[in-house]
Amino acid sequence: MPRHPLIALFLLLTLGFLPAVHAERPSDTAAPALHFGVLSVAPPARAVAKWTPFAHYLEQRLGRSVEVIAPRGFERLTRAIEEGKLDVFYINSHVYYRLKRKGLAKPLAQMVNLNGSTFSRSLFFVRKDAPIDELYQIEGHRMAYISPLGAGAYLAPRARLHEEGIRNTQEDFTRNFISTIREVQTKPGTVGTLCGVRYSLLGKREDLSNLKVIGESEAYPEHVLAARPDLDEALSRRITEIVIGMYDDPEGRLVLEPMASMRISHFTTYDPSVEKVTEELFRKAELDPGS
Repeated sequence: MPRHPLIALFLLLTLGFLPAVHAERPSDTAAPALHFGVLSVAPPARAVAKWTPFAHYLEQRLGRSVEVIAPRGFERLTRAIEEGKLDVFYINSHVYYRLKRKGLAKPLAQMVNLNGSTFSRSLFFVRKDAPIDELYQIEGHRMAYISPLGAGAYLAPRARLHEEGIRNTQEDFTRNFISTIREVQTKPGTVGTLCGVRYSLLGKREDLSNLKVIGESEAYPEHVLAARPDLDEALSRRITEIVIGMYDDPEGRLVLEPMASMRISHFTTYDPSVEKVTEELFRKAELDPGS
C-alpha cells in the first residue's frame, strides 16, 4: 500500500465507488417500452384501467415497461401499427382478419372465454311482447348492432341473417352493450344481438326479464392477442409464453380473475385454422374484409 495516507485513501475510495457508478446507469441498456393496444367499445380511460394489471404482469416478467393505449376505431389502430406506435394488441377476430390481410398482424395467443372455448355464438333477442318469435320474422325490422367492427356484435349475426335470406333490415349501431339492451327494451320491434357469454354476464346485473331470445348466430372465433409482424421473434415468443402461462401461475390467476368481466378465462395457443371460419363469415355476411 502507498505510504502517503491521502493517496491510499484516494485509491480506496476510487476502487470502491467506480463499480457503483457504473451500476447506476441502467438507462443506457434499458429496453424501450412495449406499447400494448386495446380496441374496445368502452371509453379509452376505462379500457386502459381494465388492462393495466395485465400490463403490469407483463412488465414484471419481461423486465421492460408496458404502456396501454386505447385507439378509437379501425383507422387509428391501423395507423398506429403502421407508424410503429403499437407493438402488441388485443382485438376481435373480425379486426384481426382484416389486419392480417393488410400484412399488419401476426398471432401470439387466443382468448378462451368463460365457457372454456375459443369460439362463441351471438344471440338474437327482442322484447317479449314483440311479434317476433323466429329469425325469418326479423325481415323489415330494425337491427341494433353494437359496432361494424364487431365479430359477435356484427359479423356473425349478419352472416346468419343473410344466409337465411334476411337482407331487408335497418342496421343501426349503438356503440355499447347497455345501449343495445335499452334500445330493444324501449323500442318494440327492434332486434338486438350480443355475444351469448356477454348476454349472460349482463343478465347478472341488468334486468332482462322483459326480453326473449329468438335465435343464435353461427360460431365465430374469440379475440386474438396479436403483434405487428416485425416485432422481434424472441420477444414475441416470450410474450406468448407469459400470457399462456398465466393460468398456471398463482399471480397470473389473480390478474385473470377480474378479466372475467371482459369474458376472458385465460389464453391459449392460436390455431390459424380459425381464420377459415372468419373468412366464411365475411362471405356469408356479404362484407368486404378489405374495406
